[in-house]
Amino acid sequence: MRKDDPVPLTGYARQRKPLEQQGWKWAKIIAKNENKFLWMLKSMKGTKKKSETTKFKFGVQMPRTCDTVGAMKLDKENGNNLWFKAQQLEATTVKKLVVFKIMPKNFDLEGYQHVPLIYTFDAKFDGRRRARLVGNGKRTIGPLASEIW
Repeated sequence: MRKDDPVPLTGYARQRKPLEQQGWKWAKIIAKNENKFLWMLKSMKGTKKKSETTKFKFGVQMPRTCDTVGAMKLDKENGNNLWFKAQQLEATTVKKLVVFKIMPKNFDLEGYQHVPLIYTFDAKFDGRRRARLVGNGKRTIGPLASEIW
């Protein structure tokens, strides 16, 4: 892990302070020079950007965005409504299975956090399109230390 991703691991070591423990000497060397560490962090982030290339799966162009706009553009370009039908099927299934509970307007939201919903898209080997309604986990606050076991 240290050879594959040393910069995030060094960031972890700087936050959790295991730099004095055995086996973390390499991280201490990187973390000591603040400017070098920040430069490495910036260059690492630059290499992990999504490519702007078009993605295909089983010969089907995949929507690049997690909202419905990218899928609607592809439907319009292809002259069909397969991605739209996939979203409708997912919305119908979610409603039928009573996944969400509608709360009254005066409900106290203390202790809850807002999780935006996004669609993820997939193409199956037989030509079907699938859309899944999922919570965007990037925007949630991580678990408390007491919740981890």
